[in-house]
Amino acid sequence: KVYSFHDLSDFAGVPYPMNQNPVIGVGSLAAQQAGGVAAPFEEPCVLPLTNPCSSEVLDESGLLVVTDGKQLVVWMGTNVDPELIQDAMIVENLSEGRAAYKLRGLTADTSMVSDADSDRCRRIVRIIQRILAQSPYLRRLVIIQRGDRPSETKYLFPLLVEDRVSATGAWSYVEFLRHVHRKIMDKIAS
Repeated sequence: KVYSFHDLSDFAGVPYPMNQNPVIGVGSLAAQQAGGVAAPFEEPCVLPLTNPCSSEVLDESGLLVVTDGKQLVVWMGTNVDPELIQDAMIVENLSEGRAAYKLRGLTADTSMVSDADSDRCRRIVRIIQRILAQSPYLRRLVIIQRGDRPSETKYLFPLLVEDRVSATGAWSYVEFLRHVHRKIMDKIAS
């Protein structure tokens, strides 16, 4: 799945009201057992719409979260709004003008979000915590900036399953599904 954070809708990251959860999940069940108060990482919220898993979504001004359930890749374009970076990440300045990024919302600790933080920051933290709650087998978190070719090639591009990899001659995901569909239909017809 590819989630775009640079164009969040007004509803993304907003918690569901307790009695209007579309699906009773772990978070809402735990909340009901605790007297109606859920821990922030258990609280169901509206996730942003997913984008196609293709390189077409890699926008220079974008901040994307790509996940396959086993790894979470955060990709930052070269022209990302600095306020968005501050809302989504904790930035630590290193020597020689370099910076280290840590994604907000990685733990259930809500102390990383203060009252001074923006509404968008709170919504992003809720979304990250919800994605993490849905991926219990997450093994790797990688933050990549556009232009870091080795990291993009190793971690990001394999997750973009809808792209055609012309160098290897592999099929795109849609082409593979069409091929399987044709084979099944041929088998049924014969």
